[in-house]
Amino acid sequence: MTITLESPIKIRKRILSFFSSNSVKEELEEKARNSLLALEGLKGTRPLQLVEFYQIVSPWCDRSAELYQLERSLARIDYGQYNKAREALVAIAAQKERGPYGVNRAISGEIPTAENVFLGNRCGLWTKTVAYWEATRAEYTTQPAAIGLPHPTVMEVIDAQASTFLNQGIARWVPILRTLIDS
Repeated sequence: MTITLESPIKIRKRILSFFSSNSVKEELEEKARNSLLALEGLKGTRPLQLVEFYQIVSPWCDRSAELYQLERSLARIDYGQYNKAREALVAIAAQKERGPYGVNRAISGEIPTAENVFLGNRCGLWTKTVAYWEATRAEYTTQPAAIGLPHPTVMEVIDAQASTFLNQGIARWVPILRTLIDS
């Protein structure tokens, strides 16, 4: 029995052909385009728009280990032509949009909903689900928040918090997805 070893050049070419194959590249580009279009169309300041944001970006975060492996494989064959793609893959893998005590408390693989996205812990307000804040919107539209000057209403505080998280998230994700598409 004879074992033949492939030369490093052949191995490199095989890896290069796999990762530059249209199927992997096209799949990532298509998903990135769809996510980018959804993010760019996401406007508003209400907590439900924040839930939509997490529904768009959480699947990317769930694939972070896979995307990091792809980046590592590209690093082995990169002579400068994949720098932007590698940067985008690392940036995506570094995004942490879920957490047991964070805003998006959906576990990995679970779709974020109004029941597992939380807002509050501002101006003396307790942390509650988006579903709670939306269900009690009419009640809290005129009720002033416990702390804060010039005494905003509870829903003004919650809407402002949702808007801040949404705008910061979009500002982080749009350039990353554009880089992935353009690379």
